[in-house]
Amino acid sequence: MKKREIFAKKIIVATMVATMAFSIAEGAKIVTGPARADQEDAGSFDPVYYAALYPDVAAAVGTSPEALYNH
Repeated sequence: MKKREIFAKKIIVATMVATMAFSIAEGAKIVTGPARADQEDAGSFDPVYYAALYPDVAAAVGTSPEALYNH
């Protein structure tokens, strides 16, 4: 019976750790760059945010949404 209890506790702890890891990863919402046209969420491109995040690109190509998106 002792081995069964230890195994059950390990399963519970592993489940809790996995749940916390997924919650943290989902809550972080890591931004790696703007959405591409072939991506599912391409409508979420924010040219103002992108220009603020990459001022060197905005200085080089301009601040029009099309120019920033196509960069």
